[in-house]
Amino acid sequence: MAYYGSASTLNNTIITNGEKPTNIITFTDPFGDKTQGFIKSLEGNFGHSVNSAGAEIIQNYVPPVVVGSRTLVSIAVTTPPTKTSYASGDEFDPTGMIVTAKYDDNSTNVINAYFIEPNRPLKESDTEITITYTELGITKTATTPISVVNLLRFIAITTPPDQTDYYEDDVFNPQGMVVTAYYSDGSSKVVTNYTYSPTSALTKNDTTITVSYTDTGVTAKAYVDIVVGDAPNLTSIAITTPPTKTVYKIGEYFNTTGMVVTAYFDNDTSKAVSGYTYSPTSALTQDSTTITVSYTRRGITKTATQAITMKYLTKIEITTPPTYTAYYEDNNFNKAGMVVTATYSTGETRNLNEAEYTVSPTTLKVGDTQVTISYTETGITKTATQAITVTYYPYDFTKSIVIS
Repeated sequence: MAYYGSASTLNNTIITNGEKPTNIITFTDPFGDKTQGFIKSLEGNFGHSVNSAGAEIIQNYVPPVVVGSRTLVSIAVTTPPTKTSYASGDEFDPTGMIVTAKYDDNSTNVINAYFIEPNRPLKESDTEITITYTELGITKTATTPISVVNLLRFIAITTPPDQTDYYEDDVFNPQGMVVTAYYSDGSSKVVTNYTYSPTSALTKNDTTITVSYTDTGVTAKAYVDIVVGDAPNLTSIAITTPPTKTVYKIGEYFNTTGMVVTAYFDNDTSKAVSGYTYSPTSALTQDSTTITVSYTRRGITKTATQAITMKYLTKIEITTPPTYTAYYEDNNFNKAGMVVTATYSTGETRNLNEAEYTVSPTTLKVGDTQVTISYTETGITKTATQAITVTYYPYDFTKSIVIS
């Protein structure tokens, strides 16, 4: 059994390689175990073993120093370990590290009988390793820096995708697939920002989908088995679920959200497809009534149409007249009490607020018999008129001036 320790007694006798001490004494090794061995008054760092025949073997021999000639002052890591970067959960590796003891006579000695802390799997919070060394009752410490990160170890497909059977020219659909990432500290999490390949149309040569996820500078991969069969011929398509939005204003763009397009094949199968196109893709006009959806598979193109409704302004009218319709010259028109209602192509109506429409003229003159109300929406302007009367301000003859 090999160990490091100090003799419990000293008599100034130095053991050298090849000596065979005769007295038996008890040692305590760095791990607290009591060990008997044939050691004759040795103090220092050494490895020692006793074979079954009682022969002594000195291991890792370091020339000792006569006790009392020097005192331990400090220790230092004079050469750092080869490995200083770790993943959480790794154990510290002292390979390459040299620890040197310094004494009060300025001598030094490379030591091996030290302890390291933390003596456990490393965590992200660990930033250094502490080295502790004791000689003749004097304990000194030194540190060496490390870095610990929680690294991605691997990923797994913990729930397979809903679809694993495909036809040629289909594209992989990850719906239903759950990807879980596992880390060096033992933690795991479900991830969604993964990538996969191929993303293009599948062929019969494709048998697996490669799923990739990158985190902490590490890219891990997992695989999904698929089967790709001969593709049937496309016979028709249909919009089996209309889009969420079917009513549009002039200038808006068609929105496919919620729309399901189903393709039908000559083998009596069907499936929802996503690689379709539609037209028009430009801004919708007052005359837009349908959207044409097209889907092509293996050189065969089929179309379907989706009806839409354009909502645009058709008229405005004064549904409640203003409180005041009689004015004197140079009065301003008063909107108080007036309700202006807009009507749309869909049959919907709404009351406009005063800030939405304009009135002309605003300053009234004798001879004005109506004011014009104007409202513009999506480039369409509609008007309505309100009858008024305008007279001169009355003259008070009772206050006339008499000139004599």
